Amino acid sequence: MQSLAITEDKGIRVLSTQQLADGYETDKKIISNNFNRSLTSCKIFKDRKSLAGV
Repeated sequence: MQSLAITEDKGIRVLSTQQLADGYETDKKIISNNFNRSLTSCKIFKDRKSLAGV
């Protein structure tokens, strides 16, 4: 995995969908699909944030 750029939002480090896809050597659509499927069954995402355009 290549070095990731540090991105922060209000002091919290975040990873973009593209960064995750690059890290797992997959397409960002796969990451999005997996995330959306997990939303319905996992309560850990209740405090998720959307950083559109970052």
